[in-house]
Amino acid sequence: MSVHEVELSLDGYRYFARQIDCEKGEQEPILFLSGAFQNMDAWDKFVRYFKDKCAMVLIDLPGVGKSDLLPEEYGLDYLVRGVVQLLDHLRIDRVKILSASYGTPIAYEFAKKRTNRVSRLILAGIMKEIPPDSRDNVIRTVEHLQHGRTEMFADEVINGLMNTDPSIEINRRKLVIKLFRSQLLQLTPDLVEKYIANTRRLLNHPPLRIDNSPDVPALIFTGEHDPFTKPEYCREIADSFRNSAFTTIRQADHIFHLEQFDTVIQLCDRFFFKNALDGLPGCNSMEYRGILGDGGGSFD
Repeated sequence: MSVHEVELSLDGYRYFARQIDCEKGEQEPILFLSGAFQNMDAWDKFVRYFKDKCAMVLIDLPGVGKSDLLPEEYGLDYLVRGVVQLLDHLRIDRVKILSASYGTPIAYEFAKKRTNRVSRLILAGIMKEIPPDSRDNVIRTVEHLQHGRTEMFADEVINGLMNTDPSIEINRRKLVIKLFRSQLLQLTPDLVEKYIANTRRLLNHPPLRIDNSPDVPALIFTGEHDPFTKPEYCREIADSFRNSAFTTIRQADHIFHLEQFDTVIQLCDRFFFKNALDGLPGCNSMEYRGILGDGGGSFD
């Protein structure tokens, strides 16, 4: 496995990426697009899992990780341009995309504008817009940070993204809350600025137009108890595709990748490498749109 670090600039804003080659596996890479509190390094367990199966590309677009702060007035079109510029720079024609939360609208818009460059698309925790019943909570997270109320910020984020109802069973809940809260309380001033700008970007952006979704095979999922990108919001996106699969992860919420990593990674593996999706332990039943291939869910 060879790793190549990349630094690029778009309209004066620097951003970074990492290209990971695979000697024995598929050369068409997986492109990872991160969630709000993720960066390239957050995908380490995924990279270790896929390192012998295929090449990979990780990217910290402007506003993410160590890349430059991106002012809130720059929208999804700019971020899509960043993805295009990177793939052109690396001379990569097509990718499989694995996106989570904040990265999902970027992935969706990229697939819509550059359909020929996407072979398979995973949208994990997606909705077309921040709904009215969540906007006040999201706005409060920004206000808490602006006033230095980090404890209140952490509580607000956890209550918005995680299901804390004690009557609902969430796998590894106590540990995940402990780890997530620690991460939130340790945000650097630079990451605080980026969170504020990125969150305002989503709040101000018009809803995704899902009347003409990209014609690529898509897998959409989230935790069955996700209070933020609720299952019904994800299902709405799945319904807009001609060829898609939708499911939910058992005993999980929006932080499904920490609560049920084994289930999530196996689900992504099966989808990317065209194996049957049905019967995976930890997943609820699959809902399909479009023509399925042999094996139930191994569709092209």
